[in-house]
Amino acid sequence: MKNKYIDFYEFKDLDDKAKSNVIYWLDRSPQEYEKEDGSFGYNYYCDLSKDEHYIIEEMCEINGYLFDYRGEPIHHLLKGEQHELI
Repeated sequence: MKNKYIDFYEFKDLDDKAKSNVIYWLDRSPQEYEKEDGSFGYNYYCDLSKDEHYIIEEMCEINGYLFDYRGEPIHHLLKGEQHELI
C-alpha cells in the first residue's frame, strides 16, 4: 500500500474565503434550541460576526474538524493520532 499525504488546516489557519466555505458547511446543520413558547428556533454560524469566529474555531477544535485549503472538510478521511489517511 502506498502512503499518500494531504495538507490539512484548522479553521483558524484558513483564509476568509475558505472560512466562509466552512461556515456554509456548518450551517447545513444549524444548532436547534427550544424557545420559551415551546417552539424551536435555529442558530446559524453565518449570523456570527468576525469577532465571534472564535466560537467556530473552538467548536471545530473540540470536534476535531480539519479542512483542505478551500475549507472543505477532510477529517473524515483521517484516522489515528498521526492523522494517517484511511
